[in-house]
Amino acid sequence: MQRPILLLSILLVLNLIRCNVENAGPQPGEVYIVNHFSVTKSPAQNPKSIVNNSDVLLKARLNTKLEILETKESPSDWCKVNVLSDSTVITTGWVRKNEVLSGIKTSDWGIVKAPYTNVNVREKRESNSKIVSKLKQGQDVKAFYLKDNWYAIFNLGQKTIGESNAIGYVYAPLLNPRKKKKAQKINSVLPYEIVKVENDSFKDVARFAIKIIVESVLDSKQLMSISEKVIEKQKIERPHNAILLLYYLPESDIGRGFTAGRVVWAPYGNWSKSDHVTTGDYSQHEMKITVGNATGLAPKKFEAITISVNKKKKIFYELVKAQDDGYEGRAADRLIAAKYDLDSKTIDKIVAEGLAKGWPMP
Repeated sequence: MQRPILLLSILLVLNLIRCNVENAGPQPGEVYIVNHFSVTKSPAQNPKSIVNNSDVLLKARLNTKLEILETKESPSDWCKVNVLSDSTVITTGWVRKNEVLSGIKTSDWGIVKAPYTNVNVREKRESNSKIVSKLKQGQDVKAFYLKDNWYAIFNLGQKTIGESNAIGYVYAPLLNPRKKKKAQKINSVLPYEIVKVENDSFKDVARFAIKIIVESVLDSKQLMSISEKVIEKQKIERPHNAILLLYYLPESDIGRGFTAGRVVWAPYGNWSKSDHVTTGDYSQHEMKITVGNATGLAPKKFEAITISVNKKKKIFYELVKAQDDGYEGRAADRLIAAKYDLDSKTIDKIVAEGLAKGWPMP
């Protein structure tokens, strides 16, 4: 009689363990792909209650990624989450646990990137921060948590999300999106990467500025092709009155003017008339396309061909720094020209190219 009782006890324990695992629910650091859910400012006392519109931060539809956060105070029927875009966090809020569990757990998060050249990985998002590691030219890593133009860097095999799991930080313009040649043959739309979405809404008018990295300056047809694809997705994810699409070259500082094109999607193509329609009504919308960069300069006309790009970037950076340090007018030009044994015309070309391409400044 003892053996059946023992076996029954073991089965009961195993069943209890199984139930505990199943009831554990989403765990901190896990990422889920979820469809059709609302993100709220705070969890409701009754998870079945209808949340007021004022409490809703975001209504998501298809294939939205959620990062589960560690929250000891979390009610059992709610999860605190980060809503993720390709490279950063869109918003943080609360989602019902059953909505998270309706999705699929995934390790597919972040963007695969590789440095243009050997780069240092920093302890913090600062250029003078401690070096904690190095990346070799072309070494693939996961990049995520884009902030102040710095990426948190992860090993490719890292499955659990969370900034505490990062190797360190790398300045975003030093990283190149991994090229997907096969995908480009299948898809006629050129490769692009949304790196930042800024909310410029006011009152009941929903406006967003979207910053996008592309591989080269685009012509009007290319700008229209990519913009149409981005806008159609935004109609689902972010119903709006107007959208501003700013395109940047890979080496550009996205904190400055566009360097590869600009598209306004608004009523009559006019950003200032975004309040002339209700949110989600696109019947009066038009695209206004600007080819080139914010300066209006044509970089090819000013390129100093005999000097490497990296050296030109260094000269440009030092020239701006000299101006910041008090060298006014042409004094900074003469200082840098003497240091690198260059004439004034070459310095002018480097300045024009740096401004047009949005090279990093101090």
